[in-house]
Formats: sequence, C-alpha cells, structure tokens
Amino acid sequence: MWGNTRGWIISMILTVLMGAALARSAMPYSSTPPTHDPAVAIALQPIALPTPPTDLVAADQPCDAADNYLVALESYQSNPTPYDTFRTPASLSRLPQVPALDLILKATHCAGINLFRTRPAQVVSYYGEHPQLDQIRKLGELTLAVGVLYRRDKNYPDADKYLDAGFSLGAHLFQERVTFEEMSSGLGLMHSAVDEMKAVAKDRGDPSAMPRLDAFEKQLSAYGQKQLDAYRIVGAVDEDFAGKYAGDILEIAGDSKADTMWRVEAIKHIGHYQYSSQSRGDQVKARLLLQKLASASDVPPAIHTAATEARDLTIEQHRSTR
Repeated sequence: MWGNTRGWIISMILTVLMGAALARSAMPYSSTPPTHDPAVAIALQPIALPTPPTDLVAADQPCDAADNYLVALESYQSNPTPYDTFRTPASLSRLPQVPALDLILKATHCAGINLFRTRPAQVVSYYGEHPQLDQIRKLGELTLAVGVLYRRDKNYPDADKYLDAGFSLGAHLFQERVTFEEMSSGLGLMHSAVDEMKAVAKDRGDPSAMPRLDAFEKQLSAYGQKQLDAYRIVGAVDEDFAGKYAGDILEIAGDSKADTMWRVEAIKHIGHYQYSSQSRGDQVKARLLLQKLASASDVPPAIHTAATEARDLTIEQHRSTR
C-alpha cells in the first residue's frame, strides 16, 4: 500500500492547497482602513464659518428664499436674452429689464432655503452640467453687478441693497450645500459681495466697516481652501491618487453624522468602485453600502438620490466622467 509514496505525497499537497483556497474564499474581503489624514478628516467635521454670514446680512424673516429663487429662475428661463447681455451696459441708464433680480432682492433676509434639498436630482448626478445651479449663480453675479453700478453712481443705499441680496444668495447656497459645487458657488458669491462691500465702505468714507469685512473675507478664503483640499480627495476620479483614502471615503459615505454634502460626494466617489477600486474588499463594502442607502427610507433625499445614481452607474457613465 506504500508503493506509491510519491503519489500520496502529491495528493496530500493538492488537498492542503485546495483546502487553503477554499478557506480564503470563505473569508470576508478586508477593506482599506481609514487614514484619518487631516486633509480628508475635515469632511467628518461640522461645516460652519467662524463668523456666521448672518453677522453681515441678517436672515431673520420666516420665509424660504427658494420661493423667490424658483420664480426668478422661471423668469430667466422664459427670456434669458436680457440677462445674457447684461454686462454690456456701463451705466444704470442702459440697464435692461431683468425682473428676476427683484425676486432675488425679496429673498435677502429669508431664514430658510430649500432650493435643491427637496429637488436633489437637479444637482446630484455624474454629469458636470447642472443648469439651474449655473443659472441661480449667474443671477447672483448679476445682482452684485447692479450693486456695483449703483456704487459707481454714488447711490450707496441701493448699492447696499443689491450687494446684500447677492451676498445673501451666496449665504443661502452655502447654508443648503447639497453638493460641493453648490457650496463653492455660495462661497464665491459671498467673497465677491464682500469685495464690493469694502469698495462701498471706502467710497462713502466709512473705515469702521473695514476690519469686520476684512476679517470675514480672510475667513472665507481660509475655510474655502480647507474644503477644497478635502474635495480634491473625496471628489477625486484618479484612484492612483485617491485609492489610499478609500477607507476614509467609505467612512464618510456611511456616517450619518457627517454633513450631507460630504456624504453625497463620497457616495458618488464609491459608485466608481465597481469599475476602478484597487481593493476587492472596498468594492464589496461600497456595493453593500450603496444598496443599503438606496433602499433606506430614513435618509435625506440627496443621500437617496446619490446612492441610487451610484448604485446604477454604468460602465459608459464611469468612463465618461473620468
């Protein structure tokens, strides 16, 4: 019975190898651990400017700014030509009729904003074009431009009114921030508004306003840079760069305490893992998380929309957004 020792040895080796392979296949895949690098860890921290925007422009009226913003968008969409040629006039006498800006003014002191929060499909997608966000940002820029014209005409009360309205639109977008693009649009409008507010203060000889405006502007720049640094990781499309942060991105996507904006961006990121993940464990964990969030009934609409979009991402969409 021991005549075929070599055959028995080979059989035993094959049995051991097959057993090891089966054991490995039965073990769960391990996912990448979070690095908790400060650059990306900011996405797990509350989003708030050191000085609230309401310290510059009050938001003390019990109204939803979106009620006016949506009508303003409809006005723009029904006749965009005056708005698209708006920057041509060099004086108030040549100002075209742009009724949407009156609606922007009416929303200046509204305390709330539900522009995209209840309509997340307008901004949560894998495509770079989000027309309504682009249009409301443009209306904010035009509102500020009218403020500049009034400043040049030395009509400072009306300059204040339009600059406050443009600043407030930016503050509202920052307050809502369904996506990073919406938040950065808000920061940009506030920054532009504060620049012009400083010019008004200088022109009217009011140096007492400068320290407060300077301090807020510096806070905007510093805070915006930190958020941008985090977005370069969470919103990255190059896994050769972002792959080492996969654990952080998965953690953000699944953390109910993280800001909705960062969860949306992290969820969109891990949607690509089914095609580009560097780790089988990360791919499996991402797929399970997306299925859970897409079917959950107790998550914000933006999270549900992002998870559904990510879960259903096709290879063609993946390739087109790389």
